[in-house]
Amino acid sequence: MYTYVVIDDEPLIRRGILKKLENYPGIQCVAQASNGKAALEQIEEKDPDFVITDMKMPIMDGTQLLPVLSTQYPEKYIIVISGYKDFDYAKEALRAKTLDYIVKPFSREALCSAVDKAVELLQSRETLQEKITLDEAEKEKETMKSTTKTLTEGPLAKQILLVSLPLALSNLL
Repeated sequence: MYTYVVIDDEPLIRRGILKKLENYPGIQCVAQASNGKAALEQIEEKDPDFVITDMKMPIMDGTQLLPVLSTQYPEKYIIVISGYKDFDYAKEALRAKTLDYIVKPFSREALCSAVDKAVELLQSRETLQEKITLDEAEKEKETMKSTTKTLTEGPLAKQILLVSLPLALSNLL
């Protein structure tokens, strides 16, 4: 299950986003915030996989929030929603390497398409991490085999046997 946070100063928009994503399989909203400052607290506490954020908000808006997200949480995927086609907002979204910039009002399809991108990237990241873990386990297994072979079949094995045999015999007597 992938998790996300919704950030928008308008409660109606937040509810609309949740409604549009309620039947999307494998994702869950873990927090909502009405501004960037509150969002950062929620992100720190809940550690979501991706963020859906508005740009124009009080206290801390998207132009302030996005750089913080991209530096402090570079592994989080960001989807921007905005009622503005403002070039400065779009430029800031590009700098923060957001997955999508959706202009309000937006359709369920547009939002789901952006979430599809986030989910696909999250799945790819998991697959890659699993492969790395398997490769590391395989390397460790090979190292153990090699070490065991050296200790049981090589010249060192004879030395170990010569040293440990008298000790074992003395313990028996």
